[in-house]
Amino acid sequence: MLNIKRKAIVGVIGAMAGLGGTGAAHADAYAFASNQITNFSITSTAVFSFIGSATRDTITSAQFSGFPVAGHTDPVILGNASNAFQATAGPGSFPAENTFTQTAGIIGTRGDAFVSAGSPFGAGVPNGNNVAEGRARSGFGENGASAGRNTADAAIHVTTGGTFTFSFADSILLRAEADLSGETANASISNIFSIVNAAGATVYTFAPNGVIDAGETSDPFNLQRVCGSNSGIPPAGCLIGPVSGFFSGTSGFLGAGDYSITLRTASQENVLTQARVPEPTSLLLVAAALLGLGIARRRNSA
Repeated sequence: MLNIKRKAIVGVIGAMAGLGGTGAAHADAYAFASNQITNFSITSTAVFSFIGSATRDTITSAQFSGFPVAGHTDPVILGNASNAFQATAGPGSFPAENTFTQTAGIIGTRGDAFVSAGSPFGAGVPNGNNVAEGRARSGFGENGASAGRNTADAAIHVTTGGTFTFSFADSILLRAEADLSGETANASISNIFSIVNAAGATVYTFAPNGVIDAGETSDPFNLQRVCGSNSGIPPAGCLIGPVSGFFSGTSGFLGAGDYSITLRTASQENVLTQARVPEPTSLLLVAAALLGLGIARRRNSA
């Protein structure tokens, strides 16, 4: 009788182990995106002056199921460094501020951004980085998203017409992995620089896409990218980079007048997993084991 009882208990343990065994063998939903821009400069053949103060900002955000939404910003006058606090949401752990590489052990999401001191209209900006990273655990029914953004805005008055040239180097990495059915992971970057006239019309946009467009002298790869993985497709996930290159684009001739110059660069990600539901077969195994345990107890009592 005791032997029957032991077998029943072993059966329960084995059946319970089977409930979580399938999901444990798979990777979590993971996404990472990063821009690491260096030596950003704007040169011009025009004669111009600033209208008011040019500004820059770093903006970070993060959200994760069951945790408060986090967000930070650090607006400053152009030329000063901007360093918004890293935004984090989730159990963690999270890396130190201004970590723009992949990290191990993160559960949750984080967004970070930084711009070093320097004016793009002067000697240039040594560094302008942003990152978004997130991981949701398979079987936990978690979801989250994060972003790191860098912006700059300048209003100018052109007295003698000319052209404006945007040039910089960028190193990018995007990765997304989601193995199980119903799980998704997406990572994206965007880098867009534009000039708008006083009437509100966009007169020039430099959005590197890997194709040499009018006015561009260097555009080696696409800086408007999306890297995604959905329910194990593609099977090995998505990986873009790491890859680095130099970019340069020049506007057409801009006559005398007022213009606004905007700089926008960002990294974003989102992850989603499904709550694990016990398979019917596993439930039947548990029920059978519990039934066997009950029978063993009754026989032992008898």
